[in-house]
Amino acid sequence: MIPEKWVVKVTEKNTDIINAWKQKSNYKDEAKKYEYVSYDGCGCSSLALKWHIEISFDQFQQHILNKNNMQKEIIGYLCPQDLFNGCIKAGSLYVKAKGNAANGAYIYNNDSTSSIPKEIVEQWKPVYTQDELKVGDWVITTQEDFNMYNKYSKGELFKVTKVSNEYVYYEENSSVLKHRIRKATKEEVKNYLLNEAGKLGFIHGVKCLDSFIGLPTTIYEDKWATIVPQKEVVKITCSNNRDIEVEVTTDGIKYDGTTLSIKVIQEILNFTTTVNGWAVVPEMFSIGCREGIDRDDLQKVLDVYNKLNK
Repeated sequence: MIPEKWVVKVTEKNTDIINAWKQKSNYKDEAKKYEYVSYDGCGCSSLALKWHIEISFDQFQQHILNKNNMQKEIIGYLCPQDLFNGCIKAGSLYVKAKGNAANGAYIYNNDSTSSIPKEIVEQWKPVYTQDELKVGDWVITTQEDFNMYNKYSKGELFKVTKVSNEYVYYEENSSVLKHRIRKATKEEVKNYLLNEAGKLGFIHGVKCLDSFIGLPTTIYEDKWATIVPQKEVVKITCSNNRDIEVEVTTDGIKYDGTTLSIKVIQEILNFTTTVNGWAVVPEMFSIGCREGIDRDDLQKVLDVYNKLNK
C-alpha cells in the first residue's frame, strides 16, 4: 500500500507519464516545472518531503495509474521503442532474468544478449498478470511442451477457441495449460500476422476485409484478402512525340485498361533477325497503334518490373 499523502519525483524519463496524469487533476500546469508532484496533482519542491512521503515511480505506476491492477503481479515491461537496430521491436515484453548473475536485469525472449538494467526497464509500461482469458484472445506460450497430446515451443502464438478451468484450446483440439501462457501484446500479434501473411506471399500493405493496412491500423484479425501489387508508372515516348503512361506492377504491365504479360515485352526485346548474314536488332517498335517506341523505353519497363519483383 502507499501513504495517503505522497509525492513522486519528476525525471526526464517519466515526466510525460506523470504530466498526463497531472492534467486530470485541478492543477493543469506542466509537471516538468517541478521537482515533485503530490497526491493531489500539485507540483512542489523537495520541501514537500517534510509533510509527504516519497513513493517510487514504479509505485506510482502500480497504484495510481493502474488502480485496477493493485492486486496483480507485474510479469514484465513493454519496451517503448525499437532496440538493437530493430532486432527487438517496440512493444516487445521484457521479463526479469533468472539466475544469480542476472543482477535484477531484464531480458527479451530468454536471450541474455538482450539484457537491460532494471533501472531502465522499470521505467517502462508494466504488464500485469492477465484477467480471465476468453475465446478470441491472442496468447503466447511461456514454456515449451512436447508430449503425445501437445507439441509447442516457447514463444508460439495462437488464438483461443475454448477455455476451461485449467486449459485454453486453440485450432481444433489442441490445448495448453493456463500457467504456460500469457496474453500476447498487440505488437506481438501484429508481427505474427504479418509474418504469416508473408509466408502466403503477401506483402506489407495488404488488404484486410475491412481496411487497408499500411502498418499500425487494425491488423489484429486474421482476415487477409488479396495482394495489393506494388506499382510504378513509366512514361514512353512514341514517334509522334505523344507520351503514353504504362503502369508497371508486380502482376504485369497495364495500359489503357489492358494487362500485358511481361513475357510480351521480353519477347519483343529478344527479337532478332538476319539480313544477308548480318544480325539485325531492332531499335524501334510498333505495338498496336503505337508507333516508334524506342528500345530503351521498353527496357526501362522491363527493368522496373524486375525491380518490383525482387
